[in-house]
Amino acid sequence: MTATRFLVLLILLSLSQGYELLLGSLSRSESTSVISSCKALLRSPPAVVHEHSGSSHRCALLSLPLPSSRASSKTIDSLISSLDALSIPPLLVSACPPLPPSPASPASPASPASPPSPAALQKIITSAVSAHVKKHGLLSPLPSSTSWSTSAATPAAHYHLDGATVDGRWDVSTVLALDGMVDDALRRDLLSLLHGKKFDPERGVDGRVWEQGAFSDVVGGASSTWGLRSSSHARLLSDPPPPALRELEARLSKLLLALNDGASVTLCRMPEACFGPSVPSVGGNAPVAADADGGYCYHIDADPSLLPPSPWLDVHGHYPNRCPGKPRFVTAVVYVNEAWGETWGAGTVFLDPPTEETVEVEVRPGRVVLMDQDITHRVGVPGKAAGKGRPRYSIAVKFVLHPAPNKVASLAAAGWEPKLVGSAKEKP
Repeated sequence: MTATRFLVLLILLSLSQGYELLLGSLSRSESTSVISSCKALLRSPPAVVHEHSGSSHRCALLSLPLPSSRASSKTIDSLISSLDALSIPPLLVSACPPLPPSPASPASPASPASPPSPAALQKIITSAVSAHVKKHGLLSPLPSSTSWSTSAATPAAHYHLDGATVDGRWDVSTVLALDGMVDDALRRDLLSLLHGKKFDPERGVDGRVWEQGAFSDVVGGASSTWGLRSSSHARLLSDPPPPALRELEARLSKLLLALNDGASVTLCRMPEACFGPSVPSVGGNAPVAADADGGYCYHIDADPSLLPPSPWLDVHGHYPNRCPGKPRFVTAVVYVNEAWGETWGAGTVFLDPPTEETVEVEVRPGRVVLMDQDITHRVGVPGKAAGKGRPRYSIAVKFVLHPAPNKVASLAAAGWEPKLVGSAKEKP
């Protein structure tokens, strides 16, 4: 898998002579596959009208003999399916006004329109991508306005795992536990989102908010563990979000701006356009001691190199998490119990798959755990010392962190030295 995938842009141009397709940012092999797909779908093969290369784009303007807009729509749909079958993501389809023809030469009054200049192509591409991003909510910055001071956040644990050389650079996944981000007042407000009124959350799980068997570590999986009811999930996902959740996100945004030394980073909720509604950006956990027998399993939250076809993939393509210049997929977990004993267990366990070494972040009321979404982890369950029915409550929020160009957004300050786990120790 390469570090980046260039955008594939198909723009239907309504011209005087049939229709044309503008293919943008294609590799040579992809361009050949696109032309082959067109040939398979059309009675007459497309003619390459114009082709040019730039520092990061290679475009071809193909002339397609399509008799009508209805026929063109059907053909484009078939072309998209064909490209999906050929594994040529991403694909963005957009309509734009026709390009004005150049003045006809007196010597050749029937000469075709001149191909657009590289600057004109770039303008069309930028406009189409911006409209697509806005339509699907792919870049919706979270507010960072809060009176909370970033100096209150202190690292309780910092780990690097999953060491590997990716596209010629050394890469590791990060786990960072922070205390001081969520004070007692905010913690209580967050906990109140997980139970109803006049209910003691330490005595058990509120069945009005939670439903047994409603949570699974993987999409479509079966489980007997407690999960939020659909109405409770809808409350967390409301727009605007509950005040406590908004304050949490503002603090996270403010902290990450500070951790990146003022560099241009933007924190957003993971858009629904990444996976669809089956993978919400906010969730909750309430493990109890009875879940010890296989209630939770190792999993990852997301990996941008494995995302399914989606509006997000259309713009960003497949890429490894922490790829320079690409959005970084991050999850924040907040432990929100009123109190939690040191011997009660139920921390979050992280696995380094190459060596099978594990580390566990212990539960503390108000502790925030930041982690890369492609790191392998599982929810820990309370031990017997916690009591049979006492849940360990947490709220998880999934984000994407957009970095400065050609940079990797950081999750930790330079002085917060990490402990290397398993394969992270094997840097060449």
